[in-house]
Amino acid sequence: MTFTVLCFTQLGSVLAIHSSRESLFTLGLFSNKPMLGALSLSVALQLLIIYLPFFNKIFTTSPLSWGELGLTVAVSSVAFWAIELQKLLIRRRAAPAGLSPLAADAGHSGPPEKASKHRREANAYPAKDSVFH
Repeated sequence: MTFTVLCFTQLGSVLAIHSSRESLFTLGLFSNKPMLGALSLSVALQLLIIYLPFFNKIFTTSPLSWGELGLTVAVSSVAFWAIELQKLLIRRRAAPAGLSPLAADAGHSGPPEKASKHRREANAYPAKDSVFH
């Protein structure tokens, strides 16, 4: 069960960090079809590892009941919901002051075009533009 929780937690995190600011519900589940395909394949492989006796022996797993699988999905979804909540808070923090989310994250209090060149460049790279500041 632990193995499946870890796997599904990672898959939920991938869904949530598809965008560092926009919710998956805003972007839509089908906005990145290759990612959705990779996630679907990962879920299918995980289920094979859990339910096929051949893989049970190799990975020392045992089949989960429907209740255990439901509990696994519920526990695994905590990371997804935490990231989505963090993005919501970032958007709300920026909205009342009329700031763009980019400016709010950079600590700039004016419109994004007035932000320093360094801050604009730092936020231009996706690796720096993460929800895990």
